[in-house]
Amino acid sequence: VFVRGCDAMFQTFSTRICLQVNHLKSFRATFSLKRKLHYTCTRLSAAIADHVLFGDKRLARYLSSIEQQYQAMLDQVTTHGGSESTHKTLARLEAITRLSQRQRELQQELTELTGMLKHDEMKHLAVQDIQACRSELAKVQVDIKDALIPKDEADKHAAIVEIRAGAGGEEASLFAAEMLRLYTHFAEYKGWRLEPLEKSLSDVGGLKSASASVHGNGVFGMLKYEAGVHRVQRMPTTDAKGRVHTSTVTVAALPQPTEIEVQLPAKDLVMETFRSGGAGGQHVNTTDSAVRITHLPTGIVISMQDERSQHKNRQKGMQVLRARIYEHKRSKEIEERSELRREQTGTGERSEKIRTYNFPQDRITDHRAHVTLHGINNFLQTGEMLDDIITQLRLQDEAEALTNLLTEID
Repeated sequence: VFVRGCDAMFQTFSTRICLQVNHLKSFRATFSLKRKLHYTCTRLSAAIADHVLFGDKRLARYLSSIEQQYQAMLDQVTTHGGSESTHKTLARLEAITRLSQRQRELQQELTELTGMLKHDEMKHLAVQDIQACRSELAKVQVDIKDALIPKDEADKHAAIVEIRAGAGGEEASLFAAEMLRLYTHFAEYKGWRLEPLEKSLSDVGGLKSASASVHGNGVFGMLKYEAGVHRVQRMPTTDAKGRVHTSTVTVAALPQPTEIEVQLPAKDLVMETFRSGGAGGQHVNTTDSAVRITHLPTGIVISMQDERSQHKNRQKGMQVLRARIYEHKRSKEIEERSELRREQTGTGERSEKIRTYNFPQDRITDHRAHVTLHGINNFLQTGEMLDDIITQLRLQDEAEALTNLLTEID
């Protein structure tokens, strides 16, 4: 309830700010002020959620049960030994136990320091110690939260981003090209490396489809929030009547595994070569440089023809194929674990829009985070605003995961 209240406050304050600074000549001042308020409300919402979480007696009981479980497992391993899996579980329980114990120590210390505020001669020292104690306690609680939230091993991987023009014809293909540029800017902002894999151009200079490999720290853990239908509303330059058209672009994000994680025996693959199609000069249509790879066990087929070299096309094709197979296996595991937590990127079910880009209103609305921002050109040309939205989505996911955990405890 508090978090929803913060979101509502943000929308109200945001509107008031627009009215109050409307007289300013510089729009940048308005835009910057709104972004700072949005960022502050996001962090405030997270802080309130953490305060409510660590005040919940169910979490205290759960942490106590983990400490007991750790002690019992430690005694068993000390006496009888254990497998590699057992030692891994023991290490995780030990980390949570140490954090839980440190939290209790800090809470006790905070209680004692608060009592010292009653004495005038100790008040000044107590205030400083209380600030330091609260700061460390907040850090410990963040570490506890991170340790309790189930981890998706795929989050640490690189990712392959696939962009496809959807409904809207030429306008959709033009926006698909803008989306590829957005992710290029976002990769630069995050210090990642983006490598184009495949592009299919439209007649008007847009993109029918494109894919790119993105490498860096925790890439898939962030880009997975971009999977889904992106809706754009704007007036095409070709429409003489000036009507607003609605188009869609579909984005998929696939975790990119290493060769060790996904091995592809030669017996499971069928390699075919053919001549590349489309424009590209003398070489493209005269040699068998294009490659088609079929994975027999899954029936997944990958075609790659962007490079002049057959070897490079095969290399890129294997990269995409490995990511598709990894995602196929990962999606099956997720589906078996819980139908309610099915990953959208692995199923292809993208019937619901996740974000709207309304150019006449200069507005971006993320329908999952319930956030509306203004300044589409800034959004598309820099990565900072997208980073803010993804951060809020990650915080929501963490809150939901912990809520589910407390529900399971009951």
